[in-house]
Amino acid sequence: MAIILSTGSYCPVHRMHIETFYLCKKALEEQYGIHVVGAFISPSHKSYVASKLQEDFIETETRLKLCEISIEQAEKEHLDVSPFLSVDAWESVECDGFVDFPEVSISLNEFIKQEFPQTPIKLIYLCGSDHINKCRYVLSFPKKLQIGVGILQRPSHSQLSNIGKGEKDIYHIETTMQEECSSTLVRKRAKQGESIQDLVCSDVENFMRNHHIYYQ
Repeated sequence: MAIILSTGSYCPVHRMHIETFYLCKKALEEQYGIHVVGAFISPSHKSYVASKLQEDFIETETRLKLCEISIEQAEKEHLDVSPFLSVDAWESVECDGFVDFPEVSISLNEFIKQEFPQTPIKLIYLCGSDHINKCRYVLSFPKKLQIGVGILQRPSHSQLSNIGKGEKDIYHIETTMQEECSSTLVRKRAKQGESIQDLVCSDVENFMRNHHIYYQ
């Protein structure tokens, strides 16, 4: 059994962020025979997001809300899949400042072990192959932290397709998703007053318009 974790600014969350969890769950269960019992999307602390995006920063409570809205709509679109994805507010709400993803992974892994001491549940950190290329130490998670790694293989990063391949507890997830879907593009188009329904779920766009998030 396994629980998936992915971290990021999610400023704002978009369709691909959510869909990758479904892709990962499907791949782990069908290709690797690992039953996924849950997953967490963990938005970064506001101190990191604000320093990175300046005036484009979305407050923590709103980023969490947009994630919740996205998950609710995804569950309606994936009626064949039992609900498994939740928002983890630990690093964004309970921590005093920025916590890097290894510490977030360690904290969640310890929590899982404390809550289910008699049940072997593996935590799998999900990220893109581009992230692995920048942070190679993620590949050491299985040996050093006893945390698995799920690597999303995007077509535009085919040169990174063999990173960690064949190593224990490193799982490669193929995807045809392109790079056009990004939070940067969502912010740009929203500030121009354009529709973003191809990038985010309709309820997220409605919320952003109603609360004037990037929209005037």
